[in-house]
Order: sequence, then C-alpha cells, then structure tokens
Amino acid sequence: AAGRFRAMDTVALEAAIVSDREAGMLPAGIIACVGGTSTGGTDDIAAVAAVAKRHGLYLHVDAAWAGSAMICPEYRHFWAGVEDADSIVFNP
Repeated sequence: AAGRFRAMDTVALEAAIVSDREAGMLPAGIIACVGGTSTGGTDDIAAVAAVAKRHGLYLHVDAAWAGSAMICPEYRHFWAGVEDADSIVFNP
C-alpha cells in the first residue's frame, strides 16, 4: 500500500504480473478497491486500469464499502478511470 489512501503500488503490481508469467502462471485479473472495509484504502483506478490494459487482464472494482459515496462531488475524483473497469460492485 502506498500513500495517504493506501493505494495499490502499480509498479509492484506490474512486476508481479511479469514475474508470474515468466514462472508459467497465468494471472486471472486484477481487483482494485475503492474504500477497503478495514482501512478505507482506495486504489488509483486509472493507474490500475492502465496496467490491466497493458497486460490484457480483466479489471474488477470493489467499491462495496465506499462506492455509494461517489455520488458526492467531493469524492468523485476517486472514481476516475472506473469506465475502464470490466465490472464493478457497490452497495447502495
């Protein structure tokens, strides 16, 4: 986790994908989080989506805990890049 919002480290993510593929494994996809239940951790969806696109991986955004807050203008910036997700979950 990196930074104030405990976001996924996309450099480490990309390195893990490359390492797994070199070891003969096949990553199934990436799950980004907007408001992790325990920590409120929020990933940079656009940055994670860029990694998913580069590697041809499915991207799911888990926003079950904080996704409904994205209707508020002051939180919408956390949603940047969500249009590149393959699936999303949030609880109203």
